[in-house]
Amino acid sequence: MTDEVIGAKIVAIGTSLPELAFGLLAMKRGRVHLALGDAVGANLTTITLVLGLVLVFSPFVINATLFAEVLAFVLITNIILWWYLTKGRISPLGGIILVLIYVMFQAVL
Repeated sequence: MTDEVIGAKIVAIGTSLPELAFGLLAMKRGRVHLALGDAVGANLTTITLVLGLVLVFSPFVINATLFAEVLAFVLITNIILWWYLTKGRISPLGGIILVLIYVMFQAVL
């Protein structure tokens, strides 16, 4: 496992745990839309604002192999999430599928 993969896993877990805690609390209070909005908004902010600012001040060379592996999981997850959202709901089975994709992602990378 390369340093980039280890770093990516640590950052992913560190930034996702607060979102997970907030999402679980929102669900417990019956505010599922708030949890979904928070998850989507946090990811968009991380991708655009945080990554953009980091790259402005310290550009780096992208590891194409690692990027391709991560991109596959990102695309699969977004396609599945988009499919559920266009249906108007995400079933418990859909939630299990998304969790299993996350477990697969952690096992593969």
